[in-house]
Amino acid sequence: MVSAVDTNDVARRAEIIYADRLRSDLERDHRNEFVAIEPASGDFYLGKTPTEAMSQSRAAHPGCLSFIIRVGHTHAIQLLLLLGRCWKVDYAAMNLTIECVI
Repeated sequence: MVSAVDTNDVARRAEIIYADRLRSDLERDHRNEFVAIEPASGDFYLGKTPTEAMSQSRAAHPGCLSFIIRVGHTHAIQLLLLLGRCWKVDYAAMNLTIECVI
């Protein structure tokens, strides 16, 4: 089981990668798309939907946590657990919702 500390660390590291390496290029060329960032490697995957970005990340890094950001929208941030089933945690307007994505 992945702890809240693990997921918070993944989110923090992915947000740093996004801010330091990806934001300017992605917001210019891929606004409104989704980027899945696997922070251990720094790899990132773009998609028109969160599922598309997550699927690419999951294929490249099975069993790893990825953090998904909607490019240009700080309020559309999702954490996807990439182990067997996917659990989606959606931070929207400071309301936390959790749902199982099968």
